[in-house]
Amino acid sequence: MFCVRLLHYSTKSSAAANNLFGFVGDPAIIVGTTLYTNCNTGTSLNLTSWTANAANTKTLNSAGITFVQNNKSSNSLCIGYSRASTNNYNIAGYSGIKGPAP
Repeated sequence: MFCVRLLHYSTKSSAAANNLFGFVGDPAIIVGTTLYTNCNTGTSLNLTSWTANAANTKTLNSAGITFVQNNKSSNSLCIGYSRASTNNYNIAGYSGIKGPAP
């Protein structure tokens, strides 16, 4: 099982689905508009609602597992968070320590 763990902070709750998209590329050199597009149109890794103001762990779907397995040797594997909303969201990641293996 592959998972993405994130902290989601928002002042509002919603049952709307949020998407995690995977893409490959160096975000430091990708032009802003292209980076925004990549974050919203890559391979869908997970499409679920998130619990507001809480730690969320999202299991990757089969396409997401395949994407990560096919690109795990890339040092430019990226995950974009997509939410069609006017609410403000702050997402904090975790350190690059090795997580639990399946």
